[in-house]
Amino acid sequence: MAEQVPPEVQSLAVRYNQLRELLTSLLQQKMAVEAEMEELNRLVDVLENKTTDEYVYEAIGGVLARRKKEEVLSESKEKIEILQARLEKLKKQEEKVNEELKETEAKLKAMLAKNYQGLAKQ
Repeated sequence: MAEQVPPEVQSLAVRYNQLRELLTSLLQQKMAVEAEMEELNRLVDVLENKTTDEYVYEAIGGVLARRKKEEVLSESKEKIEILQARLEKLKKQEEKVNEELKETEAKLKAMLAKNYQGLAKQ
């Protein structure tokens, strides 16, 4: 005779899966932000240390535009600051989701153990 999984166990299992998907999404976002920051840091390094020109060329869409080096440098540093704040926010979200995921997993295991102990006694 097949037993039905109690609704509270089903609900908790759904929440567990949602948290795993959310964590995956957060990790992907974090990796994208880190990659963009790394690229901008390399650009800032080149502009500050290796380029003596007053103007640089920036790809905008399919066109190269001539821009003042200092403008590009300033914008890049500003973007890095914004990305750093975004990264910190993502890290905090990741910590919270990880914590909730662990708690949910523990609750789910306890509920399943309790549910299956009851079935074994029958």
